[in-house]
Amino acid sequence: MSPNPLEKRQRKGNLTRSRCLLLWRKSPVSEKRIFAIVGLPVLHSRSPQIYQQLFRIENRELIYTRLAVQRISEAISVMDDLGISGYNITAPFKKNVLRHLNEVSEPARKMCAVNTVVRKDGKLVGYNTDIDGVIGALQSNGIELSGNSAVVIGAGGAGRAATFGLLKTGAKVILVNRSVEKAEKIAKSFGCEFAPMENLADVVKNAKIIVSALPAGVDVIADEWLTPNHVLLDANYHSEILKNKAGKRGATFIGGESWLIHQAIPAYRHFTGSQKKMKIPKIIDFNSSMKNIALVGFMGVGKSFVGKSLAKLLGWKYIDTDDEIVEKTGKSISQIFSEYGESEFREMEREVIQSVVRQKCAVISCGGGVVLDQVNRRQLIDNSLTVWIYAPVKTALSRIDLTSRPLLSRNVSAVELEAEKIFRKRRDLYAEVSDLVVINKRWSSQKTAELIYEEVCSAFGHLW
Repeated sequence: MSPNPLEKRQRKGNLTRSRCLLLWRKSPVSEKRIFAIVGLPVLHSRSPQIYQQLFRIENRELIYTRLAVQRISEAISVMDDLGISGYNITAPFKKNVLRHLNEVSEPARKMCAVNTVVRKDGKLVGYNTDIDGVIGALQSNGIELSGNSAVVIGAGGAGRAATFGLLKTGAKVILVNRSVEKAEKIAKSFGCEFAPMENLADVVKNAKIIVSALPAGVDVIADEWLTPNHVLLDANYHSEILKNKAGKRGATFIGGESWLIHQAIPAYRHFTGSQKKMKIPKIIDFNSSMKNIALVGFMGVGKSFVGKSLAKLLGWKYIDTDDEIVEKTGKSISQIFSEYGESEFREMEREVIQSVVRQKCAVISCGGGVVLDQVNRRQLIDNSLTVWIYAPVKTALSRIDLTSRPLLSRNVSAVELEAEKIFRKRRDLYAEVSDLVVINKRWSSQKTAELIYEEVCSAFGHLW
């Protein structure tokens, strides 16, 4: 079997190509710290809007995005390549992430749930700030917790956090869950009472504080159980069922947005080390002016294949910016680079981007270097739902014809190192414009397109 040319030494005493790549990846580069929320689905999350506000308050040039994965191990495995400094973890990974961490805070370990992961001195450390979220949401609304009776409905990650947090403040807590065995196990571990779902009516009537930690759309509280003396906190901020019930009965309602914000502040402190008193940010919805979906990412990650499949699923038109330039000039991309140079190509690309991002109901596959131009980045942020498709550089290179890529050397032994340098230069820029990151390494492009489609429909299918 012929040796891999990337593994050959060029001269006696030289480093192997793989060693050069390792040193390059670990070498200091001018880049921003990137954070992300990980989940499935995750595009609905408003965490990026919250953290971007917190970053601006302290003038920190940090980036926050969303990462959709099928398994939490995928998110852990790409931390180095994507330059991730920390994650927020949401459903369904709060428990499964524990096995991938080097250290876990005592409250998180006790709850078997982590919602914040930070890289510290080469280790992955896990915390649970949902505890702070539930306490902050109630106390910031003037609710006295110590000595008051509370019922927590649901024994998942949010329910365990609510139970733990309320007990911490001195509240008297009863945990209610469909699986009474699960409720009993958690109650014994935390030192509180539990009850079966059949007894919920009586438990609610005798409680002051009601915390619903159930999925969106699950309705177990009858209107007539509520009174003006009740305080109702809904961990879910995508449903208004409980808000409407509380309004009808005159009960105090606290939405999940408040919980989300109050858990984000301690997570932000774990990310940044800041101990300053923070101004409470506001929940901001998605940019309502978004007209289309733009796909960005390195060469060979599958933007064209994914884009065509996604456009078909949505019933939208498909646009490839490189194809637009070729049609406009009558020349291939390689010819344009050869005859006019990269700067001229970028001018053409800027004109195309300014035109296509204004089109509605389109899936736009962008060239790998589109993010290098600040005007392009602004256009994408302002007009498009931008998805960063990621694949490891080695995987991406295996998918393309190198002779058609003008920025890469024809020297096979040098091409991977060159590609790594180009990717590292663009990595922060991909993250900066992205609303969502997906990994297209092991899957077919069709499956990646289906993942994006499901995320879009889950997040705001009612808008599109």
